[in-house]
Amino acid sequence: MKYRVYIPLLMLLFVLSAVGQTKKNDSEMSRKRKSLDNEKMIYLSKKIGLTSDQAVDFWTIYNDCEKQIRAIMKKKFAIKKGLSEGSTSADYEAANKKLIKLEAERASLRQTYYARYRKVLSEEQIFRYYDAEHSYRGELLKKICKEHCCPIANQTESTDYFFAP
Repeated sequence: MKYRVYIPLLMLLFVLSAVGQTKKNDSEMSRKRKSLDNEKMIYLSKKIGLTSDQAVDFWTIYNDCEKQIRAIMKKKFAIKKGLSEGSTSADYEAANKKLIKLEAERASLRQTYYARYRKVLSEEQIFRYYDAEHSYRGELLKKICKEHCCPIANQTESTDYFFAP
């Protein structure tokens, strides 16, 4: 008889604590995202060599571009999440076509923003920007790995290849 009362109470406590933890994790993730965005802003500004006049225009364009790229990435994630072990070949075909279409949309977006960057930055600065975007990801990965004792963090070989994100 006691178990009939305690088990539902324990389940309720478990659910409530999980909901509270999710809210805490969301705010923590938001704080970490802002911190990483600030680090990236400093890193890119330094690597590109922005003047104060350029910085205002560049970051406006950059933030617009990032917002649109993140929207594409969310769509891609939703497509991938929509597949499961029970998905058919037709489901995978449809998902592949949607993903390819989103990649084309992203490439078109990059071309559009390249034209906008040209109005603010020199060609050399644009090159440095694309290179810095790529190298920042590598630096971030190394930082995360060091925090979690990952073997790749000790890699000394350079991986600075030009990559236009």
